[in-house]
Amino acid sequence: MILYLDTSALVKLYFQEVSSEIVIELVKKSEIVATSRLAYVEAKAAFGRKRELGELSSEDLEKLMFEFERDWPNYLLIEVSPEVVSLAGDLAVNHHLRAYDALHLSSGLWLKEKTGLGISFLTFDRNQKMVAEKESLKIVG
Repeated sequence: MILYLDTSALVKLYFQEVSSEIVIELVKKSEIVATSRLAYVEAKAAFGRKRELGELSSEDLEKLMFEFERDWPNYLLIEVSPEVVSLAGDLAVNHHLRAYDALHLSSGLWLKEKTGLGISFLTFDRNQKMVAEKESLKIVG
């Protein structure tokens, strides 16, 4: 199985939240775990925000960042290419998506098209999930 994680799912691998166990289990069952290259910045921003809110100590953040940096090269990274950006723009207009949500969705659709395989798409954003289903991505989680 190829599993695509948007940032809401990716963060749950590193910071215990509701549904973290679901994400961990799906990742274990997957042959390939993919995400957009932009998830790197989004995840780091989320981790920093958790420290600012007092949900993570500086020491815990340092450990979490080490694990994230260690794992990052193992993900299949979808580049924010002109093709992905163009599709994201169309998705944003047609489905009223936020920019990064549209980019994640277009990355999953691009991966599905290029591989010809079924892609399992994991997000915890309700609107993004609805649009992914409309666009024929298999939703998991």
